[in-house]
Amino acid sequence: MNRSFFTAAAGMALLVLVFSSCAGGMSRADLAAEYFNIGNAFLDLDQPDRASEYFLRALDLDPDLRVAEFNLARAYTNANRYPEARGVLEDLLQIDPENTIVLKAYAYVLYQQGFSREAEDVYRRVVTINPSDADAWFNRALIARQQGDLEEADHAIGRARELDRTAADVSRFYALVQHETGNPNARQLLEEVHTAQPDDLETMEALARSAFADGDYAVSRGLADELVSRVPAEAGYRFLQARVAFIGLEDTDIGVVALRQALERDFQDTDALRELLEQVDSETRDLVEALMIDFGFEDD
Repeated sequence: MNRSFFTAAAGMALLVLVFSSCAGGMSRADLAAEYFNIGNAFLDLDQPDRASEYFLRALDLDPDLRVAEFNLARAYTNANRYPEARGVLEDLLQIDPENTIVLKAYAYVLYQQGFSREAEDVYRRVVTINPSDADAWFNRALIARQQGDLEEADHAIGRARELDRTAADVSRFYALVQHETGNPNARQLLEEVHTAQPDDLETMEALARSAFADGDYAVSRGLADELVSRVPAEAGYRFLQARVAFIGLEDTDIGVVALRQALERDFQDTDALRELLEQVDSETRDLVEALMIDFGFEDD
């Protein structure tokens, strides 16, 4: 994912204070602030476990230092200690259940633990509290698409795009969802994203499929070849090459080679293979079926 689920508190200054020789005269609150700033320094150095030690020291001295509690959750999250992060965030939500920064952090942790639907529900809460939160709409769209709910993904990414048309990740995801929902303007959107982000393989593949659907087989072939050159081990790209060759270019020799290479790389999409069989002529169908049988697919 290009945009992080975890949004840190904005504007938090990082200031590392050095203990003075008269530290013994400091109040517990002042000493807690010292530990808090040291914890922030370790977070900045990407040492979350060390950071968590200092945040815990700060909280031991000042249990009401909520920002240290939140940053403790950040440290646990960065260290992949999701159950601990979840516990801290749930404690914070008991105190402030409508804090959208904490809610988004909580949604991220739920997602990382495999609770996608629960995470989506939390993002729904966020946009109910703050309908202008483009990040929450975006992340809600990501989860919906992963769950196969393209209608919800389309709605959510549409709202994110209305709120933030300049974000590259929003534009990219919007184009992909439009392609998957059959929007007639999807190809133009994909081309714009591909021009801006030429190394994004998912966009390149979607554009290749869109060009194929439009009958622009030369464009589709060029993109498929580029995908294979970049990731030779990806079976799906080889199959795309085969499909363009068989159906678009009517070049059986290239199609057979590409299909064999896809199957050698463990291509397992039986629905795509059956669709290919329905789209080719009888002679080509015999060749495809023979290859499928060679690689363990049943002759049905």
